[in-house]
Amino acid sequence: MRSQIGILGGYGSVGRMAALQLAGWALGSLCIGGRQLARARGLASELPCEATATRVDLYDARGLRAGFAFELVGVA
Repeated sequence: MRSQIGILGGYGSVGRMAALQLAGWALGSLCIGGRQLARARGLASELPCEATATRVDLYDARGLRAGFAFELVGVA
């Protein structure tokens, strides 16, 4: 079973590199998360794997629980 992997802060410098590496490993679908949905969507569209984007803020606990629940989450 392929995993669904969320990367919080996925479009920043470190998050982008992590997303590109994970995309190359084909471990599962990726969800790029961050406060700027347009930037997250931009990166998701560039990845060579199934990828989505979502607006999420690390400091919004309710939003994190509601919209960013994955088997594996990376914070970049």
